[in-house]
Amino acid sequence: MIFNNHKAYTLVEMLVALAVSAIIIAATYASYEMVATQYHKNMDIANMHTSGRAIMRIIERDVRMAGFEYRDTDAKIPYGSISNPLTIKDSGNKCCDEVTVVYDYYDEESKKAERIRIRYWTEPHTSNKGSRHRLYKQKDILGRNGSVLANPVLGRKEVMADYIEDLQLVNIENSKLLYAASADYEIAVIDPIQKKGISVIKSGLNYRPNSGLAFGPDGLLYAGSSNYAIMIIDPEQEKGIGAIRSGLNYRPSGGLAFGPDGLLYVCTNSYSVMIVDPIQKKGVGAISSGLSYRANSDLAFGPNGLLYAGTSSDKIMIIDPIQKKQVGVIDSGINHRTSGGLAFGPNGLLYAGTSSDKIMIIDPSQNKGVGTIGSGLSYRPNYYLEFGSDGLIYAGTSSDKIMIVDPIQKKQVGVIDSGINHRTYGGIAFKDKRTGQESLVTINLTLRTKNQYGKDRQFKKKDYHDGNFKIDKTDKYKRDTFSTTVLVRNLAL
Repeated sequence: MIFNNHKAYTLVEMLVALAVSAIIIAATYASYEMVATQYHKNMDIANMHTSGRAIMRIIERDVRMAGFEYRDTDAKIPYGSISNPLTIKDSGNKCCDEVTVVYDYYDEESKKAERIRIRYWTEPHTSNKGSRHRLYKQKDILGRNGSVLANPVLGRKEVMADYIEDLQLVNIENSKLLYAASADYEIAVIDPIQKKGISVIKSGLNYRPNSGLAFGPDGLLYAGSSNYAIMIIDPEQEKGIGAIRSGLNYRPSGGLAFGPDGLLYVCTNSYSVMIVDPIQKKGVGAISSGLSYRANSDLAFGPNGLLYAGTSSDKIMIIDPIQKKQVGVIDSGINHRTSGGLAFGPNGLLYAGTSSDKIMIIDPSQNKGVGTIGSGLSYRPNYYLEFGSDGLIYAGTSSDKIMIVDPIQKKQVGVIDSGINHRTYGGIAFKDKRTGQESLVTINLTLRTKNQYGKDRQFKKKDYHDGNFKIDKTDKYKRDTFSTTVLVRNLAL
């Protein structure tokens, strides 16, 4: 008989085996956790980079298209000229900038063009993942079926991305100069970034440029005067190079505006708007049919191609430049004379300076005033208005100061000293980007990862241009900045 001697595990051996197994399992789990953490970390960074590149491509495409104007088979622009193709609202010392672009989109399949407005902006958002900013996009339709819509078709607010640290858009020509005519034989050249006058144009000015200013398609500056003449000024040489006198049957007593047809429209001291051909250098006609008021204030072309003329009353005339007659009147309803400038904002509303301390806000689709800006205005905006590429209003005053007004906040946000010691009651004009100059826009997008990881570290955000804020804080997030510079070719046409 054979017996097998089998020894059983003792309790000590069982405990040792369990301990060793526990150690192995714990080590395996720790290793797995380490690998999983590193994997999620790498995926988080990869997703951030993928999102950053994708967002930049989308914003790039829209910014590059800013200002594109569709022309039909007759070479006409059915929706009229785009007055504010690119508007950048600087956040200053906060996150983040906003950008609005306007351009015509042509669908190859339907063979139809629409004028669209696209806006990018951020809003704070809080969840269990903490507080951050989200990037939004909205596309509105301004024109359809060959005509400008009375009321834009507002698009849907879409979430573009999450975990936005900062969005900066810098128009390299944001430093473009502002020209302001004075009560004397001078035109101030002003840097709106530095908020000060940097030079004065005196040479060759044979007349007082105390009427309107307007940049032509040729890049030259045209200035109304106290005489029967319109001066032509070379802004590069900073001197007058000629004058238009022929065919001017009225005194240019108000604003100047170039139309989509390349002709210059001039307010006068009569019941007429003069039409001047800058190539022939002579007056070629006048609009006087049906004008019920003197067009002695300012002019502005609307997105609908119609001409809006301020008067010495609280009325604004609507003029069809093709039919050469008045086709309507806007009663502001605010009981202030529209004795100052007119300018269309990127929102399609018309802003009018007055003889009081207010700027009227007019909705041309309703043909009435819808509000005023009067908060904090230190001067009367009783002369000319212009919108800068920053979306702010620059208003001439009865002093040598130019007010800066935020149309969204509806208040004054700054003052520029022209530095010429003369009243800026002549025209003001920004150098038009449609003068053969290239317009470059730099886009900087800073994202952070969704999840926390790593050790605390100091993160200092770079400064890309003056006025943007810095982050200097302890955090556990990975951040990266994506940058590109876009040539907006349509603004150079």
